[in-house]
Amino acid sequence: MNKKPIIKPDVKESFQYGDIVSWKFRDTITPVRGKFAYRFSLTFSTGIVIPMQKGGYSTKTEALKAKEFAIAELHSKRFIPFEYTLKEFFDYWLYYYMIDERKISYHTFCSYRNVIYNYFLKTWDPNSKITDIERDDIKKGLDSIEKVSVLLLSYTVLKGAFTYAKNHQMIRINPVLTAIRMKKKEYPILSIPQISLLLLKCKETKAEMYIPLLLTLTTGLRISEVIAIKFSDIDWWEGELHVRRQLGRTTSNDGEADNRLCTQEVKTKSHSGERDIPLGDFVIDELIVARHKYETVQKSNPQFQDLDFVCFRENGLPYNRGNLGKSFKELLADCNLPKMRWHDLRHTYATVLKENDISLKAISVCMGHNGTGVTKDVYINLPEEIYDCEKVIGNFIIDILPQTDFVFDIQISEKDLLELLPQKVYNTVG
Repeated sequence: MNKKPIIKPDVKESFQYGDIVSWKFRDTITPVRGKFAYRFSLTFSTGIVIPMQKGGYSTKTEALKAKEFAIAELHSKRFIPFEYTLKEFFDYWLYYYMIDERKISYHTFCSYRNVIYNYFLKTWDPNSKITDIERDDIKKGLDSIEKVSVLLLSYTVLKGAFTYAKNHQMIRINPVLTAIRMKKKEYPILSIPQISLLLLKCKETKAEMYIPLLLTLTTGLRISEVIAIKFSDIDWWEGELHVRRQLGRTTSNDGEADNRLCTQEVKTKSHSGERDIPLGDFVIDELIVARHKYETVQKSNPQFQDLDFVCFRENGLPYNRGNLGKSFKELLADCNLPKMRWHDLRHTYATVLKENDISLKAISVCMGHNGTGVTKDVYINLPEEIYDCEKVIGNFIIDILPQTDFVFDIQISEKDLLELLPQKVYNTVG
């Protein structure tokens, strides 16, 4: 079945000019219809040169001061060469920048589109200038959103969009961060006893969800990253997980032919999404068991596809991000825990690290954030030095599990160890 392609709206050509790289002003002030103006040209990164004129000044002195102010703004990257309406800006940012440059997944595109066009542009006048938007307007837009999951997503959309606008000289001041601080709600955070209960109950009643849940709680991965993990991504000797991809649907509908429309291997959300995360010994143990199960199912099922996914179905295919939602809600209810999204488990992970005095920088790296700004906006400020998280994560694992000896669900033979672990690791087993 053919999928409807994404139709991009037309946008102004000036969006494609790039950033201002140089400028040239006329030395003289020009009289225009009884008023005065200054003339100049801007050169953009694409090589396009655009002549401009700013006028309407009553005197030459007034025009000269305005010219000097414009030059100062160009040097400080606060000069705004073109004005755009909110709709013009969001059309470009979502359909051209986020799709073409950021290569967002289809799921992310749909989520962002919903927030922008069903909330923001229904609260704000789409034809108002983006330069006219102030903090109170942002807060009004946020106040129109009642559902917590949509509200949290809106923070991401607003910060990304308005930061882009500020960096590319479409607005002078970014009003978003102060508005979000005024509006921000607490994320649901699980305690250590609640985490322990959740994992144990999951292992007993929803075994297929246990490995994804364990990895989310102990690595802070996004669900799209968890389902993309392969056994080849695990460094058994170093006890590290190499995050290099996520699964999702692309905006170009790749994968339709092989029935993997929603489980395409795509790049991580950002460049910093490619990261190495330390694994606790217990997590390694559980992954060894998962690998043994993988090989057992592979041998017993002729239809099994050997794709190497850690979180796999009976036929070897991976899960998609929506498969675990219903089971997760049921698990929370069985444990008498508050309602939350799977994504909220990332905040629990980061909070545990924060409470163990891990630096803001280290938490940011582990979570795959572009910088400490996002992490800092969600959690309190911490020292800026970075150091190894492995010890704390190991303690985290110890804390959330019962104080009993771990017993494998299946027996691991010497042959299994030789196949699953590098020889160097096997030789260290006493």
